[in-house]
Amino acid sequence: DLFFESSQMPKEGRSWMLVLAADHLYKAKNLLSTQPERDSIAELCYIAAQELESNSAFVSSAKHLRNAIDLIGDMGWQRNYELTLKVFTLNAEMEYCAGNQEECDKKAKEILESAKTLSDKQPAYFVCMAGLAMRGKHEEAFDIGYSLLRKMKFSRIS
Repeated sequence: DLFFESSQMPKEGRSWMLVLAADHLYKAKNLLSTQPERDSIAELCYIAAQELESNSAFVSSAKHLRNAIDLIGDMGWQRNYELTLKVFTLNAEMEYCAGNQEECDKKAKEILESAKTLSDKQPAYFVCMAGLAMRGKHEEAFDIGYSLLRKMKFSRIS
C-alpha cells in the first residue's frame, strides 16, 4: 500500500500493477505457509477485483474473487467473517454482471446460509431477485422481495 501511495506512477499504472501483483501472488499460493498470509493475499485479490469492477471488467473481477475464496478456505466464515462476507458478496455481484448465473446463485446461497445478520444477507437477496427477473421469473423475484420486506418488519405490506 505504501509503495502505491508514494509512487509517482499514474493511477492507471497502479491499478494494472495491483491486478498483476494479485494474480502472481495467487499463482504462488503453494508457497504460503500460514492462513494469515493467505488471507492477506485474498484481501489483495479483493482490492484488485474492485479495481477491475470499476473498469467494468466483470469476468476478470469475478476470477480474482474466486481466487480470494480459494485462499480464504472452507473455514473463512468462522475465522475471518468480514473478509469472507465482502469477498462472497462482491463475487455474487460480479458473477451476475458477467452473466454467470449459476455461480452467482451458488455464492448468494452460501451468503444466505452463512451470513450472521439480515443486513449482511441483503445484497445476496438483491442479486437473487435480479437474477430471477433476468430469467423471466418475476413472480419468484417478487416473492423473495416480499419475504425480505416482511423479515425487515414492514408491517404495512401484510
